[in-house]
Amino acid sequence: MGAAAIVDDERITTVQVQEAVRSFQEAHKRSPVPPEQLRLPDPQSLTRSELMLLLRFRIVEQAAEREGISVSEGEIDSFIAEQGSRRDLEMRAMVGGIPPDLLREAVREALIQEQLAGRLAPDADPTQAAPQVQRYLVDLARDLGVRVSPRYGRFDYSSLTVVAADDTLSRPESQAGG
Repeated sequence: MGAAAIVDDERITTVQVQEAVRSFQEAHKRSPVPPEQLRLPDPQSLTRSELMLLLRFRIVEQAAEREGISVSEGEIDSFIAEQGSRRDLEMRAMVGGIPPDLLREAVREALIQEQLAGRLAPDADPTQAAPQVQRYLVDLARDLGVRVSPRYGRFDYSSLTVVAADDTLSRPESQAGG
């Protein structure tokens, strides 16, 4: 009860998703980023976008554990400092649906993926390694048995996204196009 999703028996609660949505909405009200510039993972649903973000954090964290990858708080601080002002980085993150209070987690995820790319494709540049990292994360998500509450949709393993559930079964035939 109260689980929006489960990753390897670890719950992402509906409260966590609601908090991420609220945090994003509040930060967006204060930000200069116009709504038309947002590139959310699911432009139709901020809730699904935030759930996808939380799922990705968990999957990548599991990858780090399996591969013995660690990212220190100092590495996160250094990355943030290299990006210019924290405010600028927060605004760039907002465009992708990342609220400021999840910025450190998002940076951690990026740094883990960078190290994962280096392990999976040591001789490739990051763009060449991206498909290998994606395949690894897809396989890992399958191994972890990612499950999403039907109220949010269903988990698409091939893209590591939450997609809206097909509701044609719950609508009368005349509305379902039949």
